[in-house]
Amino acid sequence: MTDFWTQALNAAIQVLTLALGVLGTIAFYWQFRQRRAKRIRFLNRSVLRLWSKVELKHRPRSVEGRPAEALWLSIPKDAVPDDVDPTVGEDGLDVKDLPGLSDGKRFLRSPHLSHWTTSQRALRVLCHRASRGWEEVVEARGRYEEARERRRAALESMIARDMAATYPELRPVPYHEVALNTYVKASLLARMEDESDYSLQPGWTGPYLQPSQYSGENGGYAEISDGYLLMRISRKYDPDASAFRKVFISWVESVAVKDAAREMARHSDQIAAALGQFRGIMRDITFGIDLEFRPEE
Repeated sequence: MTDFWTQALNAAIQVLTLALGVLGTIAFYWQFRQRRAKRIRFLNRSVLRLWSKVELKHRPRSVEGRPAEALWLSIPKDAVPDDVDPTVGEDGLDVKDLPGLSDGKRFLRSPHLSHWTTSQRALRVLCHRASRGWEEVVEARGRYEEARERRRAALESMIARDMAATYPELRPVPYHEVALNTYVKASLLARMEDESDYSLQPGWTGPYLQPSQYSGENGGYAEISDGYLLMRISRKYDPDASAFRKVFISWVESVAVKDAAREMARHSDQIAAALGQFRGIMRDITFGIDLEFRPEE
């Protein structure tokens, strides 16, 4: 009889131990799911939702040496909460500076979502599409900047060659060192880039340049500018802008510059299309996460 009760007690202990183990596993899994849901909600609020509003912007013209990259991907200021980045200026937040962006990229590539529920499987598909879509945006932007770099190199070469031939008395200087008989190479380069973009529009006839005459020593001088000073030249040399305009147009219409401008336009269209699709997918992802991972009541 004693053996019977001993065996029964051992069996009961085993059953109780098993039950406690199962309950512990369930509790651990529940806590794991809660922690995972909390991390995903945080990522959604602080990274994914902001990322879904990214815009393509053109940097303003620079006259400080060689211009920076033309395009940047920015999150509007009003879309960035103060607790994410309280220092965002009016131009918005460059997406590469978004805190947690690397975590967001990892999540899209390998989302921590279940394979067992229909809604989370659908979210996984959207995440993978968004990851590929962002790669398309970045790659198209890279191709645009590569084409722009080729165009800048061609323009720089022609500016140096033709300014020396057409205006041998002028010397290139930085913008803050303008003096008599000088030209601002960086301003010319930036102006050429702008005009090259405009030249793809129907009816383009070239730039409008009007010299401004000034009195001074040695017969005075003239300045040619378009809002940014391009050159300052003595009146004893012909300050007529028509000669400069012809040289200007020849740069813009050269084969290397024109081909690069057309390639940039194609890539710009590709960026816009890819970015539009990416934003749409990201909006679906953030909305789906809000539904799937609502805080526990």
